[in-house]
Amino acid sequence: QFCSPLPRCAPPLRDEGGLALTLRTLVMGFCVMYLANFLTLMLMQLVTWLKGGSVTNPLQTAATGGTPLPGTAIAGNPLLNVLMLCVVPAVCEELVFRAGMYRLTAGLGARVYVVVSAACFALFHGNLYQIFYAFALGVLLAYLYLRTGKIALCMAVHFCINLMGTVAAMYLASSVAGATLLGLFVLVCIAAGLVLLAL
Repeated sequence: QFCSPLPRCAPPLRDEGGLALTLRTLVMGFCVMYLANFLTLMLMQLVTWLKGGSVTNPLQTAATGGTPLPGTAIAGNPLLNVLMLCVVPAVCEELVFRAGMYRLTAGLGARVYVVVSAACFALFHGNLYQIFYAFALGVLLAYLYLRTGKIALCMAVHFCINLMGTVAAMYLASSVAGATLLGLFVLVCIAAGLVLLAL
């Protein structure tokens, strides 16, 4: 059902099953984030080998106290990290890449909207570490917006993805028990997401 053909762009469909679709999108979002991240890490290892030196992840550097990127939080301040890495991007990026792109591409059809929205979202992230999973998440979020017409649902999914991918992962990975829980969460999300993607 999730992969069924998309309708031509008209006003978003506003399905009655918005919450169920949102939860399904969230689980699939975690799945594609973790799988794409794994593939990206393999690609970056290849780039490191070809380059003959290490390649750094600018997001990780900013989140852990290296030289901050514009718009990122100060390491060591959890509330500021949540605000700058989770809340602000979820709100602003969904308004631009889902709602705004929808208005710009509505006359071109749903598939064009989904692809253009996801591609712009991925390119906006500006680094190889995020581009692949940002594209996949962009597709899921654009589809969610098409089906529900509720930008707040897209913001909620985006917030949860960013929270687990940045702040929560950073804090959980700092202890053996936390790293174990994070590992189990990743495995469950990948398995559940693959099942949902196959339905």
